[in-house]
Amino acid sequence: GIRDSSVTGVQTCALPILLGMANTFAAGTTINVIDRRSAAPVHDALILDRSSGVVRGAGSGTHVPFSFPPSQVAITAPGYADLEVQVPLGGHLTAALEPIITTVRILDEQTDEPINEVSIGQSDRLRSQGPGQIQVNLRPGDELEISAPGYAPARVTANGGEQVARLRT
Repeated sequence: GIRDSSVTGVQTCALPILLGMANTFAAGTTINVIDRRSAAPVHDALILDRSSGVVRGAGSGTHVPFSFPPSQVAITAPGYADLEVQVPLGGHLTAALEPIITTVRILDEQTDEPINEVSIGQSDRLRSQGPGQIQVNLRPGDELEISAPGYAPARVTANGGEQVARLRT
């Protein structure tokens, strides 16, 4: 055991601490992936172990086995900026992905007036909707179909900035 030099007659043992650390290291690390702005889980995230080239999993709660030196992982998800992190030796890691937001103003092609009643093809990517405008969570280059009653559907390409979609009657 280890004797505490400042207190007479007290002996401690490092074995329970060592066993606790061994269990943590043996378990590896659980990575939870969340949206940085909303803190909601990102279920379609892909986690690639850069050290071994192995895809470790998809979604929140992915397990990365213990490795020394620690693994580097790349985390990707549609509509989010990629993130590279070093995995701790054991325990939990919460990775917060930054959403890529494209704002689309939807206008009547003839009058340039906002169209308020619209729907999009990928409603799971909709972040907010206001008068004549939507914000979507898509990677630059992804296409989005926008439709409105009385108008022909239009496709826009997300750019991570602002877009204008003019719908034709």
